[in-house]
Amino acid sequence: MEWKCEFYDTENLDGYFSGVLFLYINNKRYIFSFGYDIEFETIKLMNCNNPVYNSYEETYSNEEIADVYTENYYLLKNEMKLQIGI
Repeated sequence: MEWKCEFYDTENLDGYFSGVLFLYINNKRYIFSFGYDIEFETIKLMNCNNPVYNSYEETYSNEEIADVYTENYYLLKNEMKLQIGI
């Protein structure tokens, strides 16, 4: 499986890491806004509404977001920890 993750416009405020996430899985690109609660290690993925990164053409159903989240949770969590430096 090919897997790559890129972060943009990230912020780490009061234990909450957020920004825009480009996720490449087997040559398919997903664009999400994300939030990661550092203390509780929870990740939230949402459709990205930032026109700088998404022309609003790439939106996903709740089921598709849930599938990406479930199938990639541990990889995402590890990448976010690397970005934060923990």
